[in-house]
Amino acid sequence: VGTGRSCFEMPGSFVDRSPKNQFQRNSSAAGKQPNHRKIKIGVCAMEKKANAKPMQELIRRLEDFGCFTIQIFDQKLILEQGVDTWPRCDVLIAFYSDGFPLNKAQQYVDLHPDVFALNDIANQNLLFDRREVYCTLIKAGVPVPNHVFCNRGEGPRWPDSAFEEFEDHIVCDGVRINKPFVEKPVSGEDHNVYIYYPRSAG
Repeated sequence: VGTGRSCFEMPGSFVDRSPKNQFQRNSSAAGKQPNHRKIKIGVCAMEKKANAKPMQELIRRLEDFGCFTIQIFDQKLILEQGVDTWPRCDVLIAFYSDGFPLNKAQQYVDLHPDVFALNDIANQNLLFDRREVYCTLIKAGVPVPNHVFCNRGEGPRWPDSAFEEFEDHIVCDGVRINKPFVEKPVSGEDHNVYIYYPRSAG
């Protein structure tokens, strides 16, 4: 990664940074196109996400460098066509949102191992499970709220929890959580939350 307004350098591209070429670099900055090929960035996201202000601002800033071309994947192409028909690119930016086929984006990266995936597509699956998100944050040393996982027999990683509820608290796997507390579904896509109050609060 370059600094300032330098370009990313890819195999097959060459930028001579020696002092004797200072004049040529200044000429390029004055309006001439640099001698190396532009890096093609593919934006793979649902139409609403791709057209959102944050994404458009990101694209604008990348284009300002002058050494990138941006290819936005058409939503119909993403949903209906095989990954072998998707445009080729050097760098892929893929963002999940409702309806986005994350598995197809992973297939595209697997099909083209030379493509640099800017964000880890496989690990985006972790965002679907709040427990995995918490475990990842804890492992990275990021503070998280007081919490406990109440599992309902989902395999060896998440065995059944021992759960008891009382008037002013619950006990889950030996951990006591006083009311009031918030219950959130495991699925990161489910935004229904429930608040439990102690009986004394009515």
